[in-house]
Amino acid sequence: MENKSFIRNSNLTYSFGSIILFILLVAGCSNQETNSITSSFEEDTLSVHVISYNTPSPSKEGKQVYDTIAHFPENGEWRKILMVQTIKCDQATKRDKFPCGEWDYSTNTSIFISKNDSTEEQIEINSFVTPYGLRLNLTESGWEYIWDVSDYAPILKGDKRIEHGNNQELHDLKFIFIKGKPNRDVLKVENIWPYGNYKYEDLALNNVLKSKKIPLLENANGFRLKARISGHGHFGPYNCCEWDEKIHSYRFSDESVINWNVWKDCGHNPIHPQGGTWQFDRAGWCPGTAIDTYDFEVEDKADNDSLTVDYQIEMFEDNGEKDGNYLMSHQLISYGSPNFKNDAAILEIITPNNAQRYRRNLNINDGTPTIKIRNDGSGIIRNIHFKYGVKGENTQEYTWYGSLNFLEEELITLPQLSMNNLDSTVEFYVVIDAVNNNKDEQPLNNYAESIWELPSYFPNEVILSIKTNDNNRAKENSYIIIDNNSQIIKERAEFPENTTFSDTLILKAGIYTWIIKDQKQDGMIRHWWERNSNPDKVGVNGEILFKNMSGDTIASPTYDFADFYSLTFRVR
Repeated sequence: MENKSFIRNSNLTYSFGSIILFILLVAGCSNQETNSITSSFEEDTLSVHVISYNTPSPSKEGKQVYDTIAHFPENGEWRKILMVQTIKCDQATKRDKFPCGEWDYSTNTSIFISKNDSTEEQIEINSFVTPYGLRLNLTESGWEYIWDVSDYAPILKGDKRIEHGNNQELHDLKFIFIKGKPNRDVLKVENIWPYGNYKYEDLALNNVLKSKKIPLLENANGFRLKARISGHGHFGPYNCCEWDEKIHSYRFSDESVINWNVWKDCGHNPIHPQGGTWQFDRAGWCPGTAIDTYDFEVEDKADNDSLTVDYQIEMFEDNGEKDGNYLMSHQLISYGSPNFKNDAAILEIITPNNAQRYRRNLNINDGTPTIKIRNDGSGIIRNIHFKYGVKGENTQEYTWYGSLNFLEEELITLPQLSMNNLDSTVEFYVVIDAVNNNKDEQPLNNYAESIWELPSYFPNEVILSIKTNDNNRAKENSYIIIDNNSQIIKERAEFPENTTFSDTLILKAGIYTWIIKDQKQDGMIRHWWERNSNPDKVGVNGEILFKNMSGDTIASPTYDFADFYSLTFRVR
């Protein structure tokens, strides 16, 4: 459970192929017929298509961003607003000679608000770093990202100038406005300090982003600080500020402090393989992901009609790191009171889910559902009753018990599904049937579904052939095979150096997951980045092959897996 005052808005939270509204028909439902649980039709939505693949790639001159007018609706009540960004490689891109630009670049999506003095104020609504373009495969249809931008509802109205992306990839950008009552009304969004690129030295010495007293709306009941920060530059012994983690803080008038560490684990990056050093952790970002957004609920920090806040960062060392820099936006969001008392929301199905962004999940398709839920009502949630299963198969039920306050989130693991008699691809669904033993006041967020691609079948005798790294790196690798009860069937704690070894696996009927790990988070790829400074340390690539007893390859997991790679399979 996450603390209410510190909720990190993780990337790619929402999974919608099409936006569907499900009316729950809970009473008298049969366990045999999924159709008696849900009746579906198109939800009342409005789509605003801002950029398409046919929009010319931005020029190599000037700001090199898409710059256009978005025609948002003037009025309406929106339960949720989603921003859908899809990128793909194409020779029409203008950054360089490659279909996807070679290097990683910081980009953002910003709305520009006209002011009375004929100037504009930039309000960033998302920030994104492009993937390394070499060896990158975004598929023919592109790679889809979906972000919840409902906090920006007050400025996503009417005709607005919008800047987005760059010319590394082709972009498709749309906004989906979903009608209905939100968990609380967004009254205002404002910059605390201007979006910008700030030098570490100036931040630490308080030359910029000084303490600010912000007047608050009289009718507002809730307040959120939204921080979006990414470190850049290669200064000092730890290459600050891209590769160096620092503690950032908000200090308030009552001397209370909120601290957070701007650091992002890149070893689980779903966009792989790609060129560059995509595997290694960075200050708030990874190549091909959004920059982390940190949300802090701060209504208890207000001084009646104002909020005084000061941004701080840990002091630099006298080693040159002060010349690094941070891209930053700091915003205050003001809300009305919660619109519901008893409301649990399904935010996402993490497993099983065949969406691109979930491909690095450890148990991506072993039949154990994991979902993320949130309390969207003012009352404490102490239990939630779920119904779930595979469409057309038996419905399973589960009741979760715990304690969730308003806006707190929870990952819930449901009892495992049976794969007996299932085809290779099925549809999984989950329904919130009751909250606190009562009807949920907002049924529109009670249903989710996903595509589940079931594990392939392997023969009961398999040869696992692995070519290992040199340069004393093979010892960093290990693997285990676990069965459906998480019991270890086979393991190798350390690989032999610079050789090819084979393990014969004799397996009973069942479901198995093979997991390979790397202690240094660099997988089994050669260290090509050493080719100029330390060519002797480049080494060789590894190789992983699963073969049948005739020697035919049945699976070839990537050797460029960073932190870990998992493969689930079935044996008849």
